[in-house]
Amino acid sequence: MKQLKDLWRRAFLWRLTIYAFVFCLALAIIFPASWLHRDFPWGPGTDKSGHQEHPTAPSGSAPASPEELASISGSIPFAGHRIPLPAGTWHPLVAANGGLQGSQEALSLVRIDQNIVTGVIMLGADTHPLTRPALESEFNLCDGTGNYVSQSSKVTSPDGTKECWFLAPSRTSHRAGPQDFPAIIGDELDRLGIPYPALFVQARWVHAAPGTTGTWYPTVMSIFLAPNESGSLRLIAPLSSWNVRDFAADRRVRSFIGRTQSWFDNWVTILRNAMRNGMAGPSLPIRKGNRDPAYPA
Repeated sequence: MKQLKDLWRRAFLWRLTIYAFVFCLALAIIFPASWLHRDFPWGPGTDKSGHQEHPTAPSGSAPASPEELASISGSIPFAGHRIPLPAGTWHPLVAANGGLQGSQEALSLVRIDQNIVTGVIMLGADTHPLTRPALESEFNLCDGTGNYVSQSSKVTSPDGTKECWFLAPSRTSHRAGPQDFPAIIGDELDRLGIPYPALFVQARWVHAAPGTTGTWYPTVMSIFLAPNESGSLRLIAPLSSWNVRDFAADRRVRSFIGRTQSWFDNWVTILRNAMRNGMAGPSLPIRKGNRDPAYPA
């Protein structure tokens, strides 16, 4: 029990995921899927005869189109800052608040091209300062052996800000670990009927601004880039080629990881600048550096 309490206190993004899960579960109860109506006809959204009051589209119907979702581009306000977004039009998927007096915030967005996901963003922040032990789980990921590329978590600016970033494979069939594709996002995409590839390359940035002595305000941005062929769910290389130990052996994978590393290294500079400027947003030009390798040509 003590270990569970320690995990709950330290892993703030994990807590955000739990809160978001409860939020989506509530939505699922209020707006149940068609199969729930079929198997449990006494649930909400049905009349006494078991027929749906608001029938959903049948299986095999057209998925949600970008036009049916809210659209955002350029930047987005989040946790007291204006966060720049990579190129393209992004659509909000899931938003949640939790923690002490709602201090923990989470937001996810998706980018779609030809009704296929090309990118997913997951933002997390805590406006309540955390101690170093509570941040260790996030910074330890940057030094993990499951990464393609890692920027050491020892990077610290003169004002005491700590940050790190890494690139790692993220299989959509694995949704349990901190580096896996988030289950809450996959479930929401499934509900909307929007297809996505079997693997993403995750670019994750962890930023901790100093608070009072010995505390920091963390912000985490994970960008999941789809390395698939344009307009297709087919990956540019076989799934087995994306293994961390062997990726350099495949020229296509090696090229995608190399271009992602180069792009994200520059993008982190833009993110860092945006965090310093608060709601004013980045003062650096983002158009030249916002085209990630997964952006449709």
